[in-house]
Amino acid sequence: MNVIDVHVHCGQEKDFLKRLVEVCGDTGIKKVCLNGLAPSLEKALFWDERNGLVEKAMMEYPDLILGMAWLRLDEEPPNMVDNLYARGFSGLKLIFPRFNWDYEGYYSFYSRAEANRMPILFHTGIVYPAPQRHFGISSARMDPMYLDTIACAFPDLPIIGAHLGDPYYDVACGLAHRYHPNLYWDVSGGNTQRNIVQRKLIGGRGDETAWGEQISPRRLVYGSDCGVDGIARDVEEWRRSLDGLGISNEDKELIFYRNAAKIFGVKQ
Repeated sequence: MNVIDVHVHCGQEKDFLKRLVEVCGDTGIKKVCLNGLAPSLEKALFWDERNGLVEKAMMEYPDLILGMAWLRLDEEPPNMVDNLYARGFSGLKLIFPRFNWDYEGYYSFYSRAEANRMPILFHTGIVYPAPQRHFGISSARMDPMYLDTIACAFPDLPIIGAHLGDPYYDVACGLAHRYHPNLYWDVSGGNTQRNIVQRKLIGGRGDETAWGEQISPRRLVYGSDCGVDGIARDVEEWRRSLDGLGISNEDKELIFYRNAAKIFGVKQ
């Protein structure tokens, strides 16, 4: 089964890319949405090694890597989105905002991403551990409910909420129905996987118009969010978990590949 991994962080090891390519070949991963390293909250400079590593990977493996630029909403100008698009980045990764995700001061970033059709991967839910508290960063700013406002205001902006809103899974599942056809959630993170399996949060093919605790496979995308050495194991664990939940092969294809392919414009 083909796989698109929408949540991978670029490693600093010299052989990171080589190992990533090998893992992808072994596990059927056809595309990797590669994010930069965590930004330093102390530094105002944006274009440095963090996104530079991703850009290098994009150039070296253009058939595999979809670059996700780490954009700092509170430090960078909105036209940085256009700059990143021109440099070949496929989307944006956002985390650690100083205001809530649906703060109108961020709308100019979102509108430019929508115009360029650059999907945004939003961190949602708790950050483990809490980042440098003296910079005013709070997990409360990344509540998954704020994506409701953004999805309504920017209906043509592809949105991915990371970690199914961990631990606000019921909110994420509720938002994922037909009211927001541009809103998806990734399943990355150990807590996310445990809760999806234990609570049986994936409701088969399901009725996307129905309100409930379960989420349709049409609204989910696969993401590993682990070190390169753990990706193959994570893919296999998810395959087993989805089998255990009785998810059909067709729906597994949606989660592992087809939904992300639609979001990023990958030929299916």
